Amino acid sequence: MRVLRIPDFPVNRRLANARICPHCNGPVERVRRHFTDRLMSLITPVQRFRCLARGWECTWEGTLP
Repeated sequence: MRVLRIPDFPVNRRLANARICPHCNGPVERVRRHFTDRLMSLITPVQRFRCLARGWECTWEGTLP
């Protein structure tokens, strides 16, 4: 697995509860859930996040508990 070096993000950027990207360990932001995420939340709560390091080749988007 290739680890990407990500430059520091500005301090004023809101990070979603200090969660990190499971792919590159970069910061993530919360995004709107898909319909399947809402169905899954009936069983166990999940939230959808997207990596903020998209410009540095990390394209991860997914759900985290």
